[in-house]
Amino acid sequence: MLGLCVVTMKILTVLLIPLTELCNALGTPLMISDDRRPFYNIAHMVNSIPEIDYYLKKGANAIETDVNFSVEGLAKTTYHGVPCDCFRRCMLRSNIVDFLQYIRELTKDGNKTVAMLMLDLKVQELAKSTQTYAGIDLFSKLVDYLWYQVSETNRVNVLISIPRAEDKNIFKGFLGELSKSEYRTYRNRIGFDVGLNSQLTEISSMYDALGISENIWQGDGITNCLVGMRPDNRLREAIELRDATNGYVHKVYHWTIDLTSALENSLHSGVDGIITNHPERVNSLVNYAYAARYRLANQTDSPWKKMLKISKSGSIAGSRSVVFDVIVNLMELSQQAIGYFSRLLVRYRR
Repeated sequence: MLGLCVVTMKILTVLLIPLTELCNALGTPLMISDDRRPFYNIAHMVNSIPEIDYYLKKGANAIETDVNFSVEGLAKTTYHGVPCDCFRRCMLRSNIVDFLQYIRELTKDGNKTVAMLMLDLKVQELAKSTQTYAGIDLFSKLVDYLWYQVSETNRVNVLISIPRAEDKNIFKGFLGELSKSEYRTYRNRIGFDVGLNSQLTEISSMYDALGISENIWQGDGITNCLVGMRPDNRLREAIELRDATNGYVHKVYHWTIDLTSALENSLHSGVDGIITNHPERVNSLVNYAYAARYRLANQTDSPWKKMLKISKSGSIAGSRSVVFDVIVNLMELSQQAIGYFSRLLVRYRR
């Protein structure tokens, strides 16, 4: 039954792509210029080493990981905990050193499949003074375990995401280390983000106060359980800041988007990345219906380069039928539920 649902869903997804776009995707040649936006398909909540391989095989080219700290400010584990997204296991974890070393092994030889590592820092409970040390400790772990003896060209890019603008002391810790002469070559491997939904003006003021004007990402979103209820005003405001020559934003991402219809809406808006639990669905759009606008980023692309609104070469998929949206959404939700409860059942039987 599950296999039938998956096959039917894939057929419907193909039917939703306009005929002209499908012909372009399957025919030769597909006329696409190289001014396409490099896109970051960011796998959500990847906190165990087996999940790294799992989500890369599903098509992710970037990984989002949750980092937890001791009360002293030491980066200890990759772990999310409850609550988390619908139809996801929240309790998987890894030692931070083991996790970083595994990513190092994947990327040290210039493997282009991992374009960026996003670290979602769980620091809300840390004292402000401790947050500064937490930034220092995490930076030292990146140098010692992620980038150790890796050539400058092969070092994986890391996006540091703090929850709120008021957690800026984490960035202070990083900036203090990056100002040291022996660490300056790492400066262009680190980007900055405020992950939760602080006011954009507040975030901009924080960056001004810290003297940060480069390598800035800005996200907007909510858990996949509620994403359909969140308006897109703030997301569009962030995109406008990215497209303004004097805006502080360099890249914009949307989180956590799983359903194909919602993914298409995000892609239509012009985001640079999407955090998702289903990277295979993102790729089914980026590689076909949106191949004229986007291409998947790789390790040779700079995730910090500000790209203003670009020309939309080729044809872009139009809006989907509401009826088909509903059908595909229901089938995708059913697929997610069946997969989730099947894994729970297997675990229970063990």
